[in-house]
Amino acid sequence: MLFARKIFPGHRRSVITQSQSQLNKIHKLKLKKPEAEAESGNMEEELMQALELNASEIRKLLDFEKDETPLKVIVKKPATKVQYVVRAPIYNLPPSSVGLKGYALILNIIEFEDYTMSRGRGATLDMEYMRELWKQLGYQIFPSEEDLKKKRMTKDDILRMIKEFKESCEKGKPKSIVVYIGSHGGWDTICTSDADKEGNEITIKLYNEIIDEFSNAKFKNQRKILPKIFLIQACQDHSRNSRDNSKPHPPGHIDDTVVCTAQVPGASANRDYHKGSWFVYCLTWVFMNKAHKCTLDEMLTMVTITIMLHHK
Repeated sequence: MLFARKIFPGHRRSVITQSQSQLNKIHKLKLKKPEAEAESGNMEEELMQALELNASEIRKLLDFEKDETPLKVIVKKPATKVQYVVRAPIYNLPPSSVGLKGYALILNIIEFEDYTMSRGRGATLDMEYMRELWKQLGYQIFPSEEDLKKKRMTKDDILRMIKEFKESCEKGKPKSIVVYIGSHGGWDTICTSDADKEGNEITIKLYNEIIDEFSNAKFKNQRKILPKIFLIQACQDHSRNSRDNSKPHPPGHIDDTVVCTAQVPGASANRDYHKGSWFVYCLTWVFMNKAHKCTLDEMLTMVTITIMLHHK
């Protein structure tokens, strides 16, 4: 189940993306049969209508793991006015003079010092989905092709690429920013490829070391409104957080930002060898089919329900 936190203009707070009615539906799905089955059927019907699919098409989407063919990313047109919503206002993002809506940074960590942690083919598909989706939506892709294909990324590598991306954003003045990170992790924690002298994994703090770099105080951007979307494909369990004394906390004052993780706090994220991660697959499918006509809030709700019904 996707979990999203939003940081609104002029506020230092965040909330779950789903509306209260959707949260109530999610809660009801935890009930025992037959209540859960009835509510699940209602949600599937609503999702089918929202995605404009027939019964066989929605079933194919929800049962995507039964087919081993990777997703072919084809973004529906027109994609010239994608609406991104961070509570308020609605952002209409037409292409700039060079045809770009923004910059997208894709960091995908596949191999680790501990070889048993390697993420394999499914994680490679995640990178391909994200690169093709945001490219077709009109975003310039970062980092360089050489860095993009790297399977190992140390903490220093990640911090360097974050710094270079931020400098590019400050110089290029994009209309919006997307940051995707795929790895192992925990709540507010991302695992890097390297390890310390004792062989323990090295981690990086999502909020304090990555998102905070785009806070108002640190990010020298001249646009008054700059939507920023962070997509995190990593487990959100608390075991890795207990290995140090620091606790996750929100970054400095940062406006117009959405942070989406593949799971709710305390839970593990799922990945399929042939299809890629559930979160990335479903997000790519929904965005490529609905970004030309739906808001970010609407699409994230569709992604959440799709993952939830698939998991059921």
